[in-house]
Amino acid sequence: MNRRNLRKLLASYGFTEYETPGFLGFSRGQDDLRVFFWSNAKVADETRSPRSTTIFCVGFDGGTDQHRLVLSNVEWPSDEQQKRDWADIENELRSVILPLFEMETADAHERAQELSEGDYAFRRTPPTS
Repeated sequence: MNRRNLRKLLASYGFTEYETPGFLGFSRGQDDLRVFFWSNAKVADETRSPRSTTIFCVGFDGGTDQHRLVLSNVEWPSDEQQKRDWADIENELRSVILPLFEMETADAHERAQELSEGDYAFRRTPPTS
């Protein structure tokens, strides 16, 4: 995932970048989005997980509860794990993660929880669905 493209996309949704140690931080009103990039081929191979992911920590309406959603930057599941095109990642962000910030707070928390326990959870083996 390209940081510059991510910054541009989030700015188009009204997010402002802020400094936070170890993350790219973005806010929009009382909503918070922190982004962390992870890549480690050796650990990924050992744990049967994607070799490159982006972790999105999402929080709504100034609350302290944050949900961690993991998006693969490579084709997964796949032995080759080729890098995904930005257009594919952008479409996934626009259809899955960014709509959370348009929901009522309670609905956003509920949906983010579902996602963080489902297909957007950190997993050591490929999803079955």
